[in-house]
Amino acid sequence: MQGEERIFFRRGPGVLGQFVREAADGNGYTGTSRLERSIVSNFFAEWCCMRTSLPAVVIAAHILTAIHSLSAQTVDFNKEVRPILSNRCLACHGPDEAKQEGGLRLDVEAIATGVLESGQSAIVAGKPESSELIARITSDDESVRMPPSHFGKPLSPAEIGTLKRWIEQGATFARHWSYVAPQRAHLPAITGDYAAWPKNAIDNFALQKMLSLKLHPSEQADSLALVRRVFLDLIGLPPTVEEVQEWSTKITAAGSSSIDD
Repeated sequence: MQGEERIFFRRGPGVLGQFVREAADGNGYTGTSRLERSIVSNFFAEWCCMRTSLPAVVIAAHILTAIHSLSAQTVDFNKEVRPILSNRCLACHGPDEAKQEGGLRLDVEAIATGVLESGQSAIVAGKPESSELIARITSDDESVRMPPSHFGKPLSPAEIGTLKRWIEQGATFARHWSYVAPQRAHLPAITGDYAAWPKNAIDNFALQKMLSLKLHPSEQADSLALVRRVFLDLIGLPPTVEEVQEWSTKITAAGSSSIDD
């Protein structure tokens, strides 16, 4: 059982508010991301609405389960890590040699994981506690902390958590997506209640994502709504009554929800 869990279950429901605030701020759980904070907030809101009938300990258990589940997910370098490095680090540790500090380039794996002029390594794969990058971005000493105070605000707890998890998972770098040849993705198999819902390959991916977030597709819109949507998308104006009737009849007669013309 993790520290946060022990604290909660020892002190009971009265600590839920504090636990949620700490988790949302990234202080009680260093792996928080935007999605994790959203989960915490949603569960807390649910508890506030149902607290007379649903014990806080049940909500907390769900929060912890959701957070730990997300923490186990592999951090995507291009989607999660590269934006942090690009926005917060590469001005001084990127390709511009005139502005480069300490001989460190965080966009080149060999340099970022190698031994620097200081004798330290910015990134030690699998060991965030030994990585100078983590030491610098979490330091309380403004003369040491990165990025420097004149450059901008310190990294947020969510950004720090992402970098820590990335390093813990091996600090795998990846080429920018624009330099990677596209490959056809494996089509997700859909089973169960929504097996017949996909109408094309894109639907399979959209449905898989929805189900992974415990969401479900909306009911199929009627032909009148579909005609209106198409007109607004294509010409920015709603259809006339006559056009609605014409296209609605075509859709109904064809037994399809699509408009081909």
